[in-house]
Amino acid sequence: MSIGERLKKSRLNKGLTQSQLGEQIEGVTRASVSKWEKEIVKPSGENLLRCSNVLEVDPNWLQFGTRKTTDQLTLRKKIASKIVELLNQLIFV
Repeated sequence: MSIGERLKKSRLNKGLTQSQLGEQIEGVTRASVSKWEKEIVKPSGENLLRCSNVLEVDPNWLQFGTRKTTDQLTLRKKIASKIVELLNQLIFV
């Protein structure tokens, strides 16, 4: 899957139109988002980070396809939280 495909998939999963995504990223038009998705041009590093924040996906996944969406990040946070909870129980026993 290419960066344009990942961007479009993430945008659709979030229920946003190209215009809505552009509005949430200052100075970005619907036409720019369309060009990114069609890979006519690539988003700048700054816009890529802004997209990842708005779409709640890992920027590495968006750019390189190396990570999944926030589902995995949420799972990792839950696991880390559970580990801390268990360690606290061991310390205070």
